[in-house]
Amino acid sequence: MYELLYSDEFKRDAKKLDGSTQARLRKAIEKIMAAPTRFKHLEHGADRYRVRFDVYRVLYKVVGNKVEFIRVGKRETVYD
Repeated sequence: MYELLYSDEFKRDAKKLDGSTQARLRKAIEKIMAAPTRFKHLEHGADRYRVRFDVYRVLYKVVGNKVEFIRVGKRETVYD
């Protein structure tokens, strides 16, 4: 089982989303937690991944048995 962690930036980003988008974010997190390493790797980090839902991206990293969610937002802003 993986331990779930959220960065302060992720929490701030998630609060900015409207209610229905937050619900879809929760579903995306559930899918990630089922198998966190099955999604697309980011090029600049072997332990970093991204998942797309609607027009949003969820960035996270897996270290050992911990999954830390880093950012969530639209593609134009989340990679900054």
